[in-house]
Amino acid sequence: MRRLVSKLTTPRSLRGFFWGSSLENSDKIPKRSENKEEEGIPRLPSIPWRYDMEFKRPTRVEAYLQQIEFTRRVWAKTLQALTSPARIEIALSFSAVLGIGIAECALMVTNPGNHLGVLFSYGFANIIPSMIWETISLETIVNSLGLSSGEVLRAFTDCPEDVQAEAIMNFRTKLLSVIRSILASVMTLTQIIKMIQTGKESLENHKRFLDGRETPGHVGIHERFFRMGGTASDVTELSIERYGTHVLPVFSQDSNRRKVLAQEYSDDGHYPVLWTVSGNYANITDWEPLFKDIDGIWYLKTRSGQSVLYMEADATNIEEAMALGLPKNDLSPQEAFQSFRVLEMVANTKLRKPPDSIVRIFLADTFQQVELGGNKTIDLGSYIHQTKEADVIVDATAPLLEKVLEWCEKVEASEQAEKRSGEGGWFEMITARDNPEKTILFDTTNKDVYKVIGALLARYGYRIVDRGSVTPSESFDYPRLIYRDTSDDTVSLLHTLMTRRLASPEKCCILIDSSRVTTIRIWTRMGYKPHEIQSELKTRFSPIHNVILNSEILPGPELGKAKRKSKIETTREPDSSE
Repeated sequence: MRRLVSKLTTPRSLRGFFWGSSLENSDKIPKRSENKEEEGIPRLPSIPWRYDMEFKRPTRVEAYLQQIEFTRRVWAKTLQALTSPARIEIALSFSAVLGIGIAECALMVTNPGNHLGVLFSYGFANIIPSMIWETISLETIVNSLGLSSGEVLRAFTDCPEDVQAEAIMNFRTKLLSVIRSILASVMTLTQIIKMIQTGKESLENHKRFLDGRETPGHVGIHERFFRMGGTASDVTELSIERYGTHVLPVFSQDSNRRKVLAQEYSDDGHYPVLWTVSGNYANITDWEPLFKDIDGIWYLKTRSGQSVLYMEADATNIEEAMALGLPKNDLSPQEAFQSFRVLEMVANTKLRKPPDSIVRIFLADTFQQVELGGNKTIDLGSYIHQTKEADVIVDATAPLLEKVLEWCEKVEASEQAEKRSGEGGWFEMITARDNPEKTILFDTTNKDVYKVIGALLARYGYRIVDRGSVTPSESFDYPRLIYRDTSDDTVSLLHTLMTRRLASPEKCCILIDSSRVTTIRIWTRMGYKPHEIQSELKTRFSPIHNVILNSEILPGPELGKAKRKSKIETTREPDSSE
């Protein structure tokens, strides 16, 4: 998907993402309207909305907890390693070491019953040293307690009986010391080492954060929606930047972008920001781990309090938004529909509270052709309209072209440019007029896109010329629409034009990547049903669709396929919702 940027700023939000305006140049020029009702169809409102208004921001505490999500999970997994049997084993080991130490001390004091403090001090003090076969002497313990060793410790003379008694005491204390050290080192120390190893393994889960294999946290999250992005999706990348963890992007494991995005938006892997599935989107085992927490936050909320499982899929090519009718390879329709089905099934069976409703949004080029088994083709919009595999189909091209038209209406025309003679091109061919409302310089090297924009703008009373039709000095005066095959190239060209003062920023308009589905989420929250939203989109963009179909401007190898005579019969649903 691409958006239009005019005057190097984000477009005003007061008109929403979907809008219309009137232009009455000629009877031959189509009219666009903002009427709330058209031919008796109720219209949905245009929403004055900014993306930063959509989701509730986390509090400072919640934001901090989000940042330490990785540390919290490391500790949680480390403590989980101490299973119930292991905890009992450690407790018994420590108790045994303590008890042996007390018994050992009792053999060395004169009256154990009167020196319980010394016994327990000796036992506790030697738990840790026992792990490395060391012992803190009883004399040191006694002196540290401020007692006299002569009064506490047993004393022996040189008489044979005392020598024998001392030898027996030393034998028994040494034996107890050995047993104490064995228990401490072999039993207790083994468990501690196991815990450390588990913690180390948890640290290696940093890779799982970056791979998209760790489920996202729910602290500070009150709503969330899914976005299927395939191998690459500019719409999804922008959504991550805008909405953070309120959107869960789902990428294929073949994606080269997912690790880059995870590293950029997760504070270098400190908390999960996306999910990865294998090449088979219908594989339920790829999705079930998401719902380990049966009370997790996976819904949007309507103003009536209903929970909506809201799923979006971007099936447009990342750098070919204007490639009308051509196959898409970032995310196929089949992959999108498989993910819709599996997510719906898992949410209904794994979560404590199933969703009250489910909304499936499919963003794609509806002119893309689907070949059927009977030697026929049908456009994608009509195909989905028949199969009902998505609830709302958002055409990827019509909002973009609508935005181009709005910019053309607003941009100031140049008197010098209009006075110059230029090639009539599409304007004269389509309208048979030589008095355009404005002349637009379309700065592009893509012939197919030039044809699409040229035919569309001519229908609405605008003439376009390319860079070769004017001199470099003359081009400064023209309103300039800029498009390159990649967004990076488009931005690079704009930067060059601005820094070299070759174009006026107030008259420049570029096509770069963006989202077109925010308003649909707002309508859903307001309680509008998918069929009402689909009807509104169809009403708003049907003039654009009619221009595209009637002008035969589908580019590339499929040029004009919807209108040409061919051995392959092409069908389009007369009531297709787009």
